[in-house]
Amino acid sequence: MEIEDHEYERLLHRSRLMDLAQDVLIVLDSAGHILDVNEAAAKLHGTTIEDLLGTAVIELLQPESADVMVETAAAMYLAGEDTTDSMHLTAYRHDGELVHLELRVSFSYSDQKYYVVERNVTEHFERTQKLEELSEILQVQAITDTLTGVPNRAGFDQEMQRIEDEDLEAWLIIMDVDAFKSINDTYGHVVGDTLLQTLAEELQSIAKPDDLIARIGGDEFAIITRDTDELGFQRRLSRIRALVNRTFEVEEGLEIASSSSLGASQREPGETIANWLRRSDRNMYENKAENRRSTAA
Repeated sequence: MEIEDHEYERLLHRSRLMDLAQDVLIVLDSAGHILDVNEAAAKLHGTTIEDLLGTAVIELLQPESADVMVETAAAMYLAGEDTTDSMHLTAYRHDGELVHLELRVSFSYSDQKYYVVERNVTEHFERTQKLEELSEILQVQAITDTLTGVPNRAGFDQEMQRIEDEDLEAWLIIMDVDAFKSINDTYGHVVGDTLLQTLAEELQSIAKPDDLIARIGGDEFAIITRDTDELGFQRRLSRIRALVNRTFEVEEGLEIASSSSLGASQREPGETIANWLRRSDRNMYENKAENRRSTAA
């Protein structure tokens, strides 16, 4: 009788500890049905202990998580010994709300039961997700020119480095707006900014999906294109020249005759970024000198 009283007290203490625990405690049979839970489990899943008892634990989980639970439980069972594993799963509350859980599961081979400790990590998961989204936004902002919305010098350098690392074929066009300082001095920086925005939009309007249009300096743009057919590229280059060398309406009633100098070169196999960029720059400056001679004439 004394042993029975002691056992009763032990079970009573165990029950109180189960209900006082902040973590969810669940006992499953070998088929994954709930044999025992604490109050924290009922609270987390938005139901009662009575409703949880006898329920297959996979019914509480999101389908993908249920598959993970079944696979993990099967592996633990087939191991033929006491094993423990941890996992991150998602479950549905009784009201349909999705919660993120960290689980630690122990399988007792001797009594053929699974002992599960769950912790609700939804707030931590959502906070981490928001931080990751913010990080992605900041990474995009770091390589984007705020005035024109196209990639900036950092974005351009990143793509150039990728092309060199992968030893890809590509053409590089460097474009410099002629007499841009004079435009700013004559019409003001707002008009100059509008012209740069307009030029960026025009370049993007004829860009191919794999092209990169970047603003790499105050009045300087770069176009990287994967065209490999020289004749086709030369046609595109002529089209770009016609697109940027014309009159633009930058304000209502105000038109500016804009011209730009362009220099292009095709990357040679194994060529470094510096050398490829240097050749395009040189061609651009030669074009700028021709434009000055034409203007003077």
